Amino acid sequence: MTPKTSYDIPFTIIGGVSTGPLENGPMGKHTLSGFTNALTIFEFIPDPLLPGGETDFISSDKFVWDLGDGTVAYSTSARHVYKYPGVYTVSLMGYTSAGEPTLSTKVSSLSVSDFLPTSLQLNTKDVVNTLNVPAGVRGAQNTPIKIIRHTSWQPHRALSAVGYTLTLYASGSKSRRLNVNRYENDKWNHIDQTWSFYNGVTGNNPDIIDFVPAEKVTTTSEDIYYLKEIKQDRQTWVKTTSAIFNTVSGVSAIFVGTSGVADFYYGDDIPKLTDTPVLLFATLDTQQFPGQHQTFNNNYNPAQPYSLLKFFEQKPLVIPTRVKYNPGRELKFTPFGINSVPLTGHKWQNTQIPFFINFQDRYSGFTENYSPLKLNVLNPAESAPSVDRVDTHYVTNIALVSTAGDGTITNYLSAQFSRDTNTAYLPLHLSGSFRGSFVPTEIGDTGTMLVGDTIVNDPAHFPKDINFGYISVIEDKKIKRIAFGDNFYVSDTTGEVLRSRDSRTSKVGFVGDTDHVFGNANYNGTVISIATVPENNLINDNRTRTYIGHSLNDSVTALNTYGDIISGIHLQSGLGTYHEPSSGVLMSEQIFDRAKGSGSRHSPTSISVDSDGNYWLALSASSMVMKIDGQSGNIKQIINEAGPGDANKTYTTTVTAAKGVYITESSSGIYNLYEPSIVETDKSDNVWVAYTNPLSSFIKKYDSQGTLLATINYASEGNQGIVPTAMVVDSFNNLWVTTTNKMRNTMTSMNTRWHNFSLMDSICAVPNPPGYNEIHVAFKGTSLSAVSNHIVELSGFGAPVAGLRDTAKYPTRLYNGRYLAHGVSTGANTNGAWLNTLTLKPQTSRILALTFASLCAQNINPHVRFQASDAVFKYSHDGTKLYEVSGFFKPEYITLDNDQNAWIGHNINTVTKITTGGVINYDSYITSSDNNKLRIESDNTFYTNNSGALIHTVSGERSQLGGLSFDTYNNLLAINSYENKLFRVPVGNIPLSGNSLLYYPATYGNVPRYHGVTKSPSTSSTTGHIYGITRTNGDWTGYGWLNKYHNGLSASRMVAGSASLLFFPPEVNIKLQK
Repeated sequence: MTPKTSYDIPFTIIGGVSTGPLENGPMGKHTLSGFTNALTIFEFIPDPLLPGGETDFISSDKFVWDLGDGTVAYSTSARHVYKYPGVYTVSLMGYTSAGEPTLSTKVSSLSVSDFLPTSLQLNTKDVVNTLNVPAGVRGAQNTPIKIIRHTSWQPHRALSAVGYTLTLYASGSKSRRLNVNRYENDKWNHIDQTWSFYNGVTGNNPDIIDFVPAEKVTTTSEDIYYLKEIKQDRQTWVKTTSAIFNTVSGVSAIFVGTSGVADFYYGDDIPKLTDTPVLLFATLDTQQFPGQHQTFNNNYNPAQPYSLLKFFEQKPLVIPTRVKYNPGRELKFTPFGINSVPLTGHKWQNTQIPFFINFQDRYSGFTENYSPLKLNVLNPAESAPSVDRVDTHYVTNIALVSTAGDGTITNYLSAQFSRDTNTAYLPLHLSGSFRGSFVPTEIGDTGTMLVGDTIVNDPAHFPKDINFGYISVIEDKKIKRIAFGDNFYVSDTTGEVLRSRDSRTSKVGFVGDTDHVFGNANYNGTVISIATVPENNLINDNRTRTYIGHSLNDSVTALNTYGDIISGIHLQSGLGTYHEPSSGVLMSEQIFDRAKGSGSRHSPTSISVDSDGNYWLALSASSMVMKIDGQSGNIKQIINEAGPGDANKTYTTTVTAAKGVYITESSSGIYNLYEPSIVETDKSDNVWVAYTNPLSSFIKKYDSQGTLLATINYASEGNQGIVPTAMVVDSFNNLWVTTTNKMRNTMTSMNTRWHNFSLMDSICAVPNPPGYNEIHVAFKGTSLSAVSNHIVELSGFGAPVAGLRDTAKYPTRLYNGRYLAHGVSTGANTNGAWLNTLTLKPQTSRILALTFASLCAQNINPHVRFQASDAVFKYSHDGTKLYEVSGFFKPEYITLDNDQNAWIGHNINTVTKITTGGVINYDSYITSSDNNKLRIESDNTFYTNNSGALIHTVSGERSQLGGLSFDTYNNLLAINSYENKLFRVPVGNIPLSGNSLLYYPATYGNVPRYHGVTKSPSTSSTTGHIYGITRTNGDWTGYGWLNKYHNGLSASRMVAGSASLLFFPPEVNIKLQK
């Protein structure tokens, strides 16, 4: 019967989840959310009808409840447990005293979810969800995958007999998928380059002895029960076990679902060296789930016919996986290309013997990272075997030899080697392998061996990645941690796999900071030195330890991956003990007595960590270098370098100025003649120390015990000038050093006539943008050949200048400054007056706009001075100079890419690449007019002040870069200090715009700040200078340490192997046959 009327028939729902104290009995009241089990039994009760009310004619003993999931209850009240998650609309129909149905206008919506939501989770203690696996199958035994499954109770009856199964798949691999169904029937499947999931087979001990490919794995299963209890007038649910059924409380236990784990492995033969991982998918198999038709037959809701579909949608778990390069360690000879079947045992002379050559890795498996192999036979019948050698990549020098008892080769034996050309089952050439046969025509009287060696090259590769970085934020006086990693997840709405970048930041403090601030109101003069290293060498443990030195606090703070302080020392009072050979054990105050500097602080300005986790400190104020045990905090070594005669001197600004040296105040505000400011460990755990006072600058190398090994002299008192600004050791143990010339010897000065015009293409390859100009300086009758690659200083420009189109709008004083000479042209112009023209490029950027749209003026006489440019040096491990590269201006940052090319941050906002051969690189992939330089900016627009005028204001020649580093996929990480942004730039294909933005603190907005002004330039005055907010110093990502100690890059490396054989002559074979 269809209701003809509707009235507000109030009703109450109890039994759901209560979030607060229970007010009306143990079941609570008006709770509109619950679970799909008896932990929440909903009760639906009509409210009492008030006499004389508008509904007092409604019968109180006849109701019909529609519970929203297809269940209809014909009763005064109803109790119900919902079986499936969803949102259910509950409605009520009553009857009048005359028996006419009437529908209540009140409806209620209930939100019901599984108490134990169905989920899959990767079981890992790592700080990132990315899995690292070495290429190949055997290496997978060190990287097991464990998935934890939770499943709600609904499908348990159908699955309790067959178990819970996970379906596995991979996407993005460079290998082919292994055909599991043909695995047992294809005898050559081990030769193909494939990927697959595997179950491990163990022997009598837990060690894996074999792998069996699988497309599905079955999890364990444990039933989960909960009890509902009331504690302190609040609902609580207590987990219990099946043992409770043996007690009285067992009747109240509710089965909520099951949990289980699955262990398996992923093997992939081809490494993937890009930053896009292979994605592994694990999905709960729903084939045995209750059919939808069964569910709908029992719970059909015509208004929502598909409301239960979500129960059958199983969201897969996505595991980003890095397939790491796996280098070969030795050559292995086998008869079939199977490592467990060696080429040994009895062989017969003059009989064809098939063999494979493969590269065996550290896991005793075969790696196929390499090109196919060729053979070069060392045959004694031709000439001396040493003459026959071919040391060419992937050509195997092979021979059959006799050996002495100690393995020394005593004789080369004759044998005929050939390649197997039968391609019916296998291709002719196999990656990292050779397939052929040999016939031994001569056998020795002693031990006989098959020996071979070849030359390989390994690309840059790393066992793990960098995931975090630390940056000092000047405005906040904080250190912020940046997470570089990408997150992969499945969209709840579309089912697509999405990729997001984690830009979370966290503030960390320092030892001795009560409020976790820098400890000084003025950041200028404070040096925050940073060194980040892996916590250990485990391939799937990406935890890090970061040391942060504070020059004014005189402290070193150690942070864990989460930014928590795990240890810290005050250098004056909190140092551990030091055992000095001549004086015994020294305490902190006694250690300070060994200082040879001036002042009351040590002032750590640089930190470098060796391969054992010990860290070296450069203490510029106390003129000491200190090595500290990273675990105990005790001092392991102190180096006091006071120069010849142990005669350290201190200087004031007046003294240095009197010597005519262009020098700025040191980072700690103290002038020591011998001032160690930079430290850098090498691959052998020696340490390079740069002493950076312009009056006496040099670099020394010490071993771990403080013994001097090498010296690089730049200046001594009376011969001042070149000062190291940054150092880094590459993976081949070479030392790169950036230097700046603080003396700037003047070459010549001349008065010039000059003109300027706009570029057709700017430094950012944007046609004729306002604010990006060249300066052309023309000289009459003067040769400029000697000044190319020098610094040109212009001065004497004033404002206004007669002859300009708009003297108020275009003040030529903006041309005053120092510039790198960009180009020199010779020859006369149309009137024959100009013989040489020098092209300069101002350091323009979004906050350095030259506001000339077009400008040309003559008959003015600014002053021009030429100065030597700064240089970058490359030294061998013993300090021998390999290259000196000039053409830089105030280089401040240096980092190395994966291939050990150097990238230099200099000239305010320029990044320049130097190849390993010491050449400034002009690769065609940078298509700007300055195609060896890169600008790190988000776009080409200029910031303006509140009047709409373009900004050209900086503090002297302060760098706009805040730091450089790389990641393990050859992406340049560059901090734009003024925009407060971190960019990731793929150096293999540098884009001119749209660089990947990693970090963008919204609290700072999309504009730089002025010193002491928090408003943006568009709304605030341009009074004062703009200072960069985000800056860093040292190995702030840990890439430098990882590149130095664990980059497997190798241009040429020999790999060798052998197999012991026992040969019988043919007559022995004939007798055996008889």
